[in-house]
Amino acid sequence: PQCPFPDEYLGDALNNGWFDMVFVQFYNNYCGLNAYPKEFNYYAWDAWAKTQSVNKDVKVFIGAAGSSKAAGSGYVDATTLSTIYDAVRSNYTNLGGIMTWD
Repeated sequence: PQCPFPDEYLGDALNNGWFDMVFVQFYNNYCGLNAYPKEFNYYAWDAWAKTQSVNKDVKVFIGAAGSSKAAGSGYVDATTLSTIYDAVRSNYTNLGGIMTWD
């Protein structure tokens, strides 16, 4: 899914299917990594995992553009991504890790 919550196209599947992992695209959207901390909305996905997901232990991954050429917008450098990851990891228990798109 993409980061706007709820996901317009996958909302029903996400709320009714069993998922062990969900890889959320946090780029090319207003709620991407480049909008951290104001509009970055990992909190919404963590809340979904805990309250709406069939599998309350689902892991939500941060989907990041792997380079500035991998996305139209939302790329952040490795240092920024590491800072965001550390903040998310310390505040949200459903974090699975980071996924990159090249």
